[in-house]
Amino acid sequence: MDNFKVKKISPAGELILLSSRNTIDSASKRKIKELLGENLDWNFIKDLAIRNKIIHLLCNTLKNNFQSEIDEEVYTQISDEVSVHVSSNKDALNLLFDVNQLLSSEDIPVIIFKGLVFSYLVYDSSTYRCQGDIDLLVRPEDFLKARDILIRNGFISTYFGHAEVSTVQAQLGRTDKRASVDLHYGLTPQYQQTNMNEAMNGSKFDRHLSNTHDKSKTRWFCYLETAPVWERAIEIKLEDETIKTLSPEDTLLVAVIHGLKENWRTLSRISDIAAIITKYKNLNWALIQEAVANLNYRKKFFLTLRLAREIYDINLPDEILRCTYLHGSEYLAKLIIYRFTIKNYLADFEESRRIAAAMTMDNPVDFFRYLIYVYNTPNGPFNEQITKNNFPGFMLILTRHYINSIYLRLTGK
Repeated sequence: MDNFKVKKISPAGELILLSSRNTIDSASKRKIKELLGENLDWNFIKDLAIRNKIIHLLCNTLKNNFQSEIDEEVYTQISDEVSVHVSSNKDALNLLFDVNQLLSSEDIPVIIFKGLVFSYLVYDSSTYRCQGDIDLLVRPEDFLKARDILIRNGFISTYFGHAEVSTVQAQLGRTDKRASVDLHYGLTPQYQQTNMNEAMNGSKFDRHLSNTHDKSKTRWFCYLETAPVWERAIEIKLEDETIKTLSPEDTLLVAVIHGLKENWRTLSRISDIAAIITKYKNLNWALIQEAVANLNYRKKFFLTLRLAREIYDINLPDEILRCTYLHGSEYLAKLIIYRFTIKNYLADFEESRRIAAAMTMDNPVDFFRYLIYVYNTPNGPFNEQITKNNFPGFMLILTRHYINSIYLRLTGK
């Protein structure tokens, strides 16, 4: 029955999992010290940390606890990688302040989220996040005005045809190589693919149609309403500037949604969630559970918490902890955690994404709707074919995973 067992994580993978946190407990320190005594491939570890977007956390762990126990050249290579990101973060932070002041001067309220703002909100420092795009949320009625102001102040409107950009945001780049801006009036798209005429003319999201598919679009399974997000927004201090950002509860919801969109492709998505829950011990879990129920992704949400619990041993309220022990969640959690620690994680990414999505649908109707979506969507983002001809093969793989999850639940192996 060896084929039913989840593969063992390598010492390098264990080191990545243990180091990807901003505080290390004594048990983790002892285990890391043991791992450092092994013959580790540090080039692989560095590449794994970069791919999982936790190089900053790894560097911090080594610097504060184990710098004298690793080769100086190894530490220098890791710290130099972080230094490059920290330098670019300073420029991105200045641009963030400029954009915030520019829109505020035009009486356009702005919520800034993700990136460096998330790093300050959760880690109290800008060094735990590599800034990519600057994400701004404005109210729908201010969207076109804000976009026009940014264009008149040096930004260039770019266009991408996929659903999220074409329906709830605009991406604005710059010719001077500084960070681009993702200007949002919504946080999640209404569709996975969309008919462009419908996108241009406006459309109403009907929740009972979630996960339904037709020739031009598949309706997104979780559509986060932004009006309550504005009511719950908070102000935080970034250096000498005060900016508005998402509440801790909405920060958690958005972090989970982004992890789901990527099928938990990077460990940083889980370490961020663990960090939010660890720092904000008085989260309004009733509000979060209500939002999750409305979003129609309870199983996916609690699987995400299961991942954070398995890797980082976070404390959760008893009623939330019970919900994480859903059928199949232990098996999926082990599969996903293993994928964080391997080199060729993209080899079967599309299959893995669809298996996880199917196994975490909240009800049979959504499950069968999703299978129809898979049947009608032959090409994955990494050119992995799941066509109508081999759809029966996909169903056999899905069945095997269900059997594996039952076997693990019964035997613990």
